[in-house]
Amino acid sequence: MRPGITAAGTAAAGPGRSAIGALNNAGRIFAEFDCRWIRVANLGLRRPGFNT
Repeated sequence: MRPGITAAGTAAAGPGRSAIGALNNAGRIFAEFDCRWIRVANLGLRRPGFNT
């Protein structure tokens, strides 16, 4: 391990799996954000006077 590489790189198991781990983490974050955003959007769209 070289000093100066990012924490995301060190958290991965190895150089071959770092990209896969980053994609998996990004997928989880985006899925969670997507669910929250959809919930907020649904609440906003149901509010009367939202789309005037």
